[in-house]
Amino acid sequence: MLRIETETPDLLRGILKIAIEYAISKGIAPSLLKPLMPQGTVVAVPETLRAHVKQYYPTSDEEKLYEAYKFEHENGYPNHQLYLFNIGYSLYCYAELFGTIQKYVLLSSDYRGEPIREKYLQRCTRWNFDEKQWICRSTSDLAVVASELNVDVRGKMGNVIQKEILDAARSRDYLIDPDEQIEKVKMLVLNLAQYKLVKIKGYPAVDQMMKKAEAAKLNFTFELADRLHDNPLKALSLLRHDFNDFRITNEGKSCPDAADEIAATSKQAYASYKLFEFLVALDKQHILEFKAIEDAV
Repeated sequence: MLRIETETPDLLRGILKIAIEYAISKGIAPSLLKPLMPQGTVVAVPETLRAHVKQYYPTSDEEKLYEAYKFEHENGYPNHQLYLFNIGYSLYCYAELFGTIQKYVLLSSDYRGEPIREKYLQRCTRWNFDEKQWICRSTSDLAVVASELNVDVRGKMGNVIQKEILDAARSRDYLIDPDEQIEKVKMLVLNLAQYKLVKIKGYPAVDQMMKKAEAAKLNFTFELADRLHDNPLKALSLLRHDFNDFRITNEGKSCPDAADEIAATSKQAYASYKLFEFLVALDKQHILEFKAIEDAV
């Protein structure tokens, strides 16, 4: 039995520390965050941690669809993610570790700066490096690939350039473009709308999408598919929908506030679901048995 604690003070404090450091790196004044660092170190009081680091829960249509079988469509899954954003005077950081542990961190309720939207996404697994794919067959290939990997070719022999290309390819940047995620969110929602409207069946991509929609309905009360069935004109509003505030706001309403209103039992069930999903992604669900421990703080 693998016992997993998702609400321990040590974990919450670690996430808070990550969020604080990310906020400061993006220009947030340390003085604004001082209540969370009263003695120069991150607060360790369990009640304070629980008040500022809260379980994420998908509350918008796009979040619910995206979180169903996420490992099948997310670029670089599992990964780490940080979103720094404000909603009015509230400054938040969404923190995700290993594609599984997801928290909203309230950094301040007195933010007076400019609107902020900063994101950081990073793979946390190794690249499947195949050296053969990076062997250049001609001088022109060397030039093209070297440019792609920012390898300086000036004054270097071909064999030296090739070696540096291989070195650069092995250590490629683990960062994920945040815009890729937004495009994926948009694609999932619009593809679902298209498949529901034209009633396509029997194709792997369609079947996979419908499986996601059913899983989202079962686990997160996802209703978009049913609304599209009842009112096909709903698809028109999706074409105009702005997906850039994914996990931040939904139709002008705060996603952190909406998640906070979800029952604790539902959020605990969601946290357990994400852990199980992680095992499925690794094909370990038949080997490992786990229990997510509740009320650890």
